[in-house]
Amino acid sequence: MRTSLTESLVAPRRPGTPGERSIAAAIVGIALGAALVELAYAGRAGTRWGLPTYWAGEMLLYGAAGWAATRRGTREGALFALVLALGTATFLLKVGYSPVRFTSVDEFQHLRSLNDLLATHHLFHPNPSLSVGPDFPGLEIATSAVIATTGLSPFAAGLVVTGFSHALLCGASFVLFKTLLRSSRLAALATVIFATEPHFGYFDAIFAYQTPALPLLLVALTAGTKLLLERGATARREWMIAGLLSAGALLFTHHLTMLVLLILLAILALVGIAKGTRAPALFFALCATASAVWIGTEARGTIAYLGKPVYENLLSALPGHGTGSITHGSPTTQPPFPDSVLAYAAVLLTLSLLVAGWWQLARHGRASGGRSTRPALVAFAVAGLAYPLVLFVREFAGDSSELAGRALTFALIPVAVVVAPTLARLGTRRSFMRWTAQIAVILLLAAGGIVTGLPPWWERLPGSFRIASFERGVDAQNIAASLWVGSHLPPNRGFASDFIGGSLVGALGDQRVIFDDAPLFYAMRFGAEQRREIRTQGIDYLLVDERMADGLPAAGGYFAFTPHSIPLRKRMPRASLTKYDASGVDRIYDSGAIVIYRVGTAK
Repeated sequence: MRTSLTESLVAPRRPGTPGERSIAAAIVGIALGAALVELAYAGRAGTRWGLPTYWAGEMLLYGAAGWAATRRGTREGALFALVLALGTATFLLKVGYSPVRFTSVDEFQHLRSLNDLLATHHLFHPNPSLSVGPDFPGLEIATSAVIATTGLSPFAAGLVVTGFSHALLCGASFVLFKTLLRSSRLAALATVIFATEPHFGYFDAIFAYQTPALPLLLVALTAGTKLLLERGATARREWMIAGLLSAGALLFTHHLTMLVLLILLAILALVGIAKGTRAPALFFALCATASAVWIGTEARGTIAYLGKPVYENLLSALPGHGTGSITHGSPTTQPPFPDSVLAYAAVLLTLSLLVAGWWQLARHGRASGGRSTRPALVAFAVAGLAYPLVLFVREFAGDSSELAGRALTFALIPVAVVVAPTLARLGTRRSFMRWTAQIAVILLLAAGGIVTGLPPWWERLPGSFRIASFERGVDAQNIAASLWVGSHLPPNRGFASDFIGGSLVGALGDQRVIFDDAPLFYAMRFGAEQRREIRTQGIDYLLVDERMADGLPAAGGYFAFTPHSIPLRKRMPRASLTKYDASGVDRIYDSGAIVIYRVGTAK
């Protein structure tokens, strides 16, 4: 009789098989790999041994996981422990990168919503830093519950919620892939492949609403898949309830992930209708109706919020229509040549494996071990078309690296389903060369994900402050300035600032930040044109980080929207930053590097 996942996890202990001993050795390898990366983080950027140690740790971590996932004769519970170890280790790497405070702009945006919830005990408090965030408060609700239960600080409670979510992401991936592929080994291998997506090790583990949304997405997808495959009315009813609960939680947690769920459920529904099964269509209809009601009532700004970056990125592809928005790369920060080689090689390899997987599905139509899951596999194979589509958008839709990078997280779900059986077949003859090829493929995919993901290459290791550098652009000085603003100035006043400083002032200082006023900073004098802009935009204060004159912008620009007429190869002129001192404007804060001016009364 077949043993369920729960039974295998609690079964009496038996002498370990070679495959299970491999799992134990792999978990030790994952831990050692994580320790090497943490050692590189402790050495920080600038040391000769830092980057080699970092890469050795990452390759050991993914290599150990891939090696164990390709071994045969391992029980389901041991493989489940392997993927949980992978999720836990990668989350601890994110914690090791910044162990004492949040450093991501996205994290500070959600921290403001959390602080508002803790202070007012009410949901949906406006958040100028992330206007759509309060309409999807799942992360903040869970974190505030942890705080109320344990007394932990917001930072520590945030780590609890995101750490649990990231580990659950791997567990939910395993269950979904097991449902589709009917093999625990293939499910573990598919989970490792999914874990090579660019944002898995960092962005998908930060204190942001996508982190808890991803495991909810996978649980709902599992329910939708079960509704397509199950024949019994009782089983379908149970999975319908489980799917609606997870989809409902997702609806109140993250808009984009819910949109992805609806797209994938629509594909499952179409395949189900073609098969003569209506349950997936009913599940999709209920989820779509609930989403429409929520977005049409409480979350009315969601469509405009999601549509704006798509519109701007498509528009920027047209000659003379660039947005000038901040990006993860610029003429001053082109990635090293080896990084580019790894990125392109990983993309070509993924495309090759994807095509091979499509061909095998068309030829054989079933996964190994068990009755056919062809209808569900066809649905996910169709969804795998998202991967080349995302690559096309990234290549031809202007400043789209961030948009495409985030989309790859979702595209890798069906890709892993299609690619895992293809990769597993490389070792069917137990040839050493074929087994080595499997590990080499996983390592190349992992390396490609790392070089195209976050943190970007210029801050792959933690280091000293660097202007306009995302995580390394956050330091004690701009945090202190933002906290001072929150405690000394009225809330929701108009602030103009650079991108990082403005993000912190908006989140920690409770201010309304205007991000598109770079000309106020680049202007060489404070005259009538600047005064008119201040009145038009309703700007009350200017936050000037004079370190913009000391270094080039790592992230492509000092501001969220940098005019294309500004040569990014040149530093900000210091005279542009100090012009307000000679203009009779009130200087109300000065830390030596950061100055805040009151300009709301300028005439």
